[in-house]
Amino acid sequence: MKLAKPESSHSASTTVAKLVGISAVIVELAAKSGQIAPRN
Repeated sequence: MKLAKPESSHSASTTVAKLVGISAVIVELAAKSGQIAPRN
């Protein structure tokens, strides 16, 4: 992943971290609900 401006790297990585965190929560909740199977 390449960023056009170095000064934007912090906000970009923070946004990505939030999206990853949200996705992880959704996946965990879905797995607990039995809607999806773990891919481990």
